[in-house]
Amino acid sequence: HHWAWKYPQILHRDISQGNILVREKNGEIYGVLNDWDLAIWLNDQRDGLTSKFRTGTKPYMAHE
Repeated sequence: HHWAWKYPQILHRDISQGNILVREKNGEIYGVLNDWDLAIWLNDQRDGLTSKFRTGTKPYMAHE
């Protein structure tokens, strides 16, 4: 996460245990951060509070 934030300057915006994959191979531990659907480039980030803007799946209502 730190590397993605610092070098290509990408903000993930959905860090959770379900989005972190970890494995051990030959005594080395490797981690992968997945689910980049909500990620943004840092220079595209809006000024101010981001909580005013809706992110994620659009609201769903059954036809009935």
